[in-house]
Amino acid sequence: METKEIVQDELIRNQIREELQSISSTKGISKIVWELMLVLIGFIISGLLGVYITNQVQTNVIERQQSEEKRTIRRQGVTEISNLIFERKTRIELLASAFKRNAPIEEIMVRKAHYDAAFVSWNMELNSIQLKIREITNNETYSDIESFIRNKLVKRFGDLDMLLTLYYDRRMNGKNINYDSGEIRPMIEYCSKCGRAITNYLWTKTNYDQNQKLMIEARNLLEESCHEF
Repeated sequence: METKEIVQDELIRNQIREELQSISSTKGISKIVWELMLVLIGFIISGLLGVYITNQVQTNVIERQQSEEKRTIRRQGVTEISNLIFERKTRIELLASAFKRNAPIEEIMVRKAHYDAAFVSWNMELNSIQLKIREITNNETYSDIESFIRNKLVKRFGDLDMLLTLYYDRRMNGKNINYDSGEIRPMIEYCSKCGRAITNYLWTKTNYDQNQKLMIEARNLLEESCHEF
């Protein structure tokens, strides 16, 4: 009887031992699976994060390229505006100089032809200049910078044009010219200063828009140089 009980007891122990081994084995497998899952999740997260960072870098590069392309276009616009302003001013200066020196009629005619070409070019491009200014200053409608050109610079150019045309007509008709340096010289200097201030402001706006100090200085120079004449 005791032998039978001993055998049964041993059988029970073996069953418990087997169950424990089974549980231990299962836990081991679960641990391995869990660790593998963690590794897999880590790879997935790293991959997604890598894709996100790559996309952000590419987006930033594209935005910088687009910004630089816009800045390049605006720089070209400022250069074109500057060239038109100072070609107009230079042709005025050269023709005025010929009248002041009482130059030969042939020289005056040549300078007048160049002056007329600059006059036509300026007036043809004036509307284009205004559109370029809106592009440079990020304004969709009329900006106050345009008013400095329309109401200040163009007005002075117009005053000079009337005087020079009068001188030219008198000279062509063999009449004397009462050249007034005191009247013409200040207007030419005004056009030069105002023109430089306008192009300086546009250039600063294009390249240093975020620099508040430079923008304030450029604005002050503009208002000082393009004051009421």
